[in-house]
Amino acid sequence: FVPLEMPRDQIYAKVSGRECRIDSEKIIKGALTDEEHQKIKDFNKEMLDSKHKLYMLKASDRIPVKFIKRQIKMHFELFKPKVVVIDYIINLIPDQPRRDGRNDLEIGDMLKSLRVMGDAMGFAVVSGAQLGREALRRIRKSGTNSDKQILHSEDIRSSHEFAADADNIYAQVLNPADHDALDIYVVKARN
Repeated sequence: FVPLEMPRDQIYAKVSGRECRIDSEKIIKGALTDEEHQKIKDFNKEMLDSKHKLYMLKASDRIPVKFIKRQIKMHFELFKPKVVVIDYIINLIPDQPRRDGRNDLEIGDMLKSLRVMGDAMGFAVVSGAQLGREALRRIRKSGTNSDKQILHSEDIRSSHEFAADADNIYAQVLNPADHDALDIYVVKARN
């Protein structure tokens, strides 16, 4: 997991909170009851003992793709990832800034570079992106009528390159009727 959107400790607090059914803000603030503290302690032990590991890269806010690739290659024998999650790709710095200044094409270059590496080394790459304002307006306007909630790959903010290079695109949207639930839409499914 490459956390570029928020600090690593905050991400882990969210993971721990979700798995232990504890508000992650309580974990971050250290305001846990003895019972909650024990749940977190048990969860941490379970994570350490698990066959499947969660590794998080410690990164500054903005790093180039080559840094991620170098870290994966250096530590590949240690963790042999099945999935590398980049949260999220638009926060990366391109290895080679494009002369034409096209940020959308830089994103495409970064996605292609990571995908090629993943294909060669046997892991998938997952990244997040935001929906554009118009898509969000459309979703809010349609309410709970799912027949009207149509999302398209061009609804992704900042780049059509996400859609061009992705095998699958899913949109998570807060359910208008139940704010404790997310609706997941398949925007693109290659093959």
